[in-house]
Amino acid sequence: MTHRWNGSPILRSGCLLFLTCILGACLQGRLSAAGMSGDTTSDSCLIVYFGDSITEGWMDGVLHAALAYPHVCDSILRTMNVRCRSVRSARGGTTTEDALQSLQTGVLKSPPRIVVIAFGTNDWYINGYDTRPRVESGDFRRNVRLLIEAVRSAGA
Repeated sequence: MTHRWNGSPILRSGCLLFLTCILGACLQGRLSAAGMSGDTTSDSCLIVYFGDSITEGWMDGVLHAALAYPHVCDSILRTMNVRCRSVRSARGGTTTEDALQSLQTGVLKSPPRIVVIAFGTNDWYINGYDTRPRVESGDFRRNVRLLIEAVRSAGA
């Protein structure tokens, strides 16, 4: 199977990040080949891609969900005979502050095995004439740490 990278550095880096996380989880013994090759309708290996418009698949002002990194990563996993169900919990324009608000009711509702957290673009975005990012760097770091802690506490 050929994977379309579409020349996007964001897409390539997102896939690399995801696959690095999978490899790290396997090396830590959290996942095994047997535990990842079961029933694809089961939540035993649920992957949640949690992010903003990049995760959602917006490129050049057009939604291309099939070219976004979650779809490409799922395609790569299928070629490796890894069977997991994946869900994209993404909405354009969201920040880490928005993510903290929706984490419990969205992402952690059905306990996922893996959560890919991909935020930051909107946190650092500067509106119009304002010279400050939407989320200050200290708050951004705290928010990401809280997201990771919540995901880990849920067993992902």
